[in-house]
Amino acid sequence: MKTQRELQQLIIEAISRNGQMTRPELMALLSIRPASIIEAVDVLIKSGTLVEPDRAGKKTGRRAPKLAFNPNHLWIAGIDFQFRKTLGVICNMTGEIIFKVETEAGLRNSSETARIEIRAIIERLREMAGGDWPKVRGICLSDPGLVDLNTGVSLKAVNVPAWENVSSRAWLEQICKMPALVLPKTMALTYMEYLTRHLDTSAGMLLLNTGGGIGAGLIKNGELFVGNTGRGMEIGHLVMMPQGPLCRCGNRGCLEALAGEAGIRRRVEEVLSNNVETVLRNEPFSLDYFIRSAGHDRAAGIIASEICDYLAQGLTIAATLLNPSHIIIAGELTALGQPLIDTIARSLRLNCVLGTADHLKLELSTLGGDDTIRGAVMFMRRQLLEKELQP
Repeated sequence: MKTQRELQQLIIEAISRNGQMTRPELMALLSIRPASIIEAVDVLIKSGTLVEPDRAGKKTGRRAPKLAFNPNHLWIAGIDFQFRKTLGVICNMTGEIIFKVETEAGLRNSSETARIEIRAIIERLREMAGGDWPKVRGICLSDPGLVDLNTGVSLKAVNVPAWENVSSRAWLEQICKMPALVLPKTMALTYMEYLTRHLDTSAGMLLLNTGGGIGAGLIKNGELFVGNTGRGMEIGHLVMMPQGPLCRCGNRGCLEALAGEAGIRRRVEEVLSNNVETVLRNEPFSLDYFIRSAGHDRAAGIIASEICDYLAQGLTIAATLLNPSHIIIAGELTALGQPLIDTIARSLRLNCVLGTADHLKLELSTLGGDDTIRGAVMFMRRQLLEKELQP
């Protein structure tokens, strides 16, 4: 027998995954007696958490009205601290971006200068919101590196060397006077991918994030897998080649050192040092140019094929261990397109234990540039609503 608060939490989780739902849909999904559902929904509407705008009275005709989150029940500020820039947003309850500001990365020669950059973004958001700033009930940070999720400490970001052992959550709570959340960027993106796909809680979704670095996130039973110390799913630091190139984490032959931007640049430099005829260049270097070159340049095509193979090997290990129902590829290397998907699918089919890949769905992400921070905002929304339901 579910308590009222437990039932309200189930309703909130269902609407989080589906966006909008009718009362009959909730009854069918939760298999709980209608009177209890109606009572819980009415409490959530009265509290301002949910709205049912098409319900003018008790009778609404043949079509049941949709329940949705009240956009103005609370707002959340989000900071996406990236390698090349910092992005700030304020989102309403539904995840819609109300205000947005971004700036190119500054000097960042110390954690203090990095915090000054983040704080300037927060102040700009505060100015933009003006008299509506009190609607902001929480702030979250999408972190570019490794995070201790229990303490909210930013442990290490290989792309931002000065961002190390920073008490990010405590600092944000101090300067903003509101609850804060620090989430690794790939976990934030994973959560947003899960919500936009409206997957059932029974689904296991593994996301591989590619580009400057290589990261992964896993959703199982509707929850982000973080590991016992908040350091789970660091797939980029699986050692694929023990005597391979040095990774920025200090190990050798990590997947990131082979298939991340640093690994691709290393291979391009090798090609150029051997005087191979190619359109590739190492300065200025961009992943976009490399990927476009792979379609018509032999050397670039060979490197791209190697990258696909490395990523396929890493995902084959992950799929064998985790047995997900969905694998989503995100990030800049998705521009490699069908050859990347085909290489991964072939590796999964040939190398996974019998049956693992039979019904596995393998797809490219279609999310945009703002969706990482929106994922962190939506995870923060979940925490704030859980706190509201606490007795």
